[in-house]
Amino acid sequence: KGWYEITAVDKAGNKTIKYIYVDWAVARIEDVYYRKLEYAINAVPTNNTKTTIVMLRNVSEVNTISNKKNILLDIDQKTITGSFTVNSGGILEVEDGIVNNTSQTATIINNGTLNITSGTIKNSGKGNIIKITGGTTNLSGGSYLGNSTAEEFIKITGGTLNIKGASITSNYANVSTIRQTGGTINISSGTISCTYKTTEARAIQVSSDTAKFNMTGGTISGYTSNMCAFEGKCTVNLTGGNIQNLSTDNEFASAMSVYWGAQVTINGATIKKTVSGRTIYIDNGTVNFKKGTISSVAFTGNNCECIEISDDTRTRTTVVANFVMSGGTATANGASPVIRVREGGSFVISRRDGQKHWKWICSIKRWRKYNNIRRKFSRWHKLI
Repeated sequence: KGWYEITAVDKAGNKTIKYIYVDWAVARIEDVYYRKLEYAINAVPTNNTKTTIVMLRNVSEVNTISNKKNILLDIDQKTITGSFTVNSGGILEVEDGIVNNTSQTATIINNGTLNITSGTIKNSGKGNIIKITGGTTNLSGGSYLGNSTAEEFIKITGGTLNIKGASITSNYANVSTIRQTGGTINISSGTISCTYKTTEARAIQVSSDTAKFNMTGGTISGYTSNMCAFEGKCTVNLTGGNIQNLSTDNEFASAMSVYWGAQVTINGATIKKTVSGRTIYIDNGTVNFKKGTISSVAFTGNNCECIEISDDTRTRTTVVANFVMSGGTATANGASPVIRVREGGSFVISRRDGQKHWKWICSIKRWRKYNNIRRKFSRWHKLI
């Protein structure tokens, strides 16, 4: 420990391996050693040249990556206790080690470019693991560990979050694994889960009139009600991946909930309740089902349908709950109904017949449930 290998090159290009003993350095850039990580970051040029900083020992520091600094931080299985702020124009890539913040602030705040490929990002204080206010955040690997006092592990208020291979899990009551109040989330692979089984806890919570949520692959899973909740006039596109609720004893625990004007398009995803209870709950908003699979398993309770279209006026004064189906498959095993339409909700089947476009609209005035959508509804309309 303390001995480091360097390669010396003379003017003729001859290389000589030398060993030096450094007992004071915490980081290095190539063959230059620094007493503090801060000093190494300050030495990185501000011309977007990618520079690798290798950690040599554990440190406790708070650092900022400023504009035009491009840093690959190789933690080398060490631990950094503290936090990072990536400013607009700054780039930070983290690999192979632990970053842990013990304070009330986020471990990493990103408004520039943040890439995490491996290692562990955690917060053992009271803050977020990652807070995204702008820029681009790419999570292609690594593990993420939070605490029971933060409202969410990862919070995005602006910018873009790309999840492509990372595994993010929460196991606490009243904590969202990811909460989005702005910006864009793109999930192509990886796992987002909430394993807490009793009190309200969510894997995904989108609460914004401007947020965009796109899923082409990966898995979202949890146990509680509203474990994947879309709220506000957000735009949600699900073209792949799996959303599943694993609850065995909560009939109200839906795989996906739609509230307050959210616009959800399902064009290839698989959404299921694996054991019992409803799969999709629409309170106020629209789900356009074009392609994919929605399924539920039989349950003896009242909320055992595959899809419930509701109008709970306790949550909004203007209630519009719509489910529009133009493709895909919706099934309910056993005696459970596929669709339950509550007063004020609407269920639309849209299809092509030759050159004409047909829409079948069901508007229910009283609570009814249907095992088969071919049964008579209270009111049908055929539009050409």
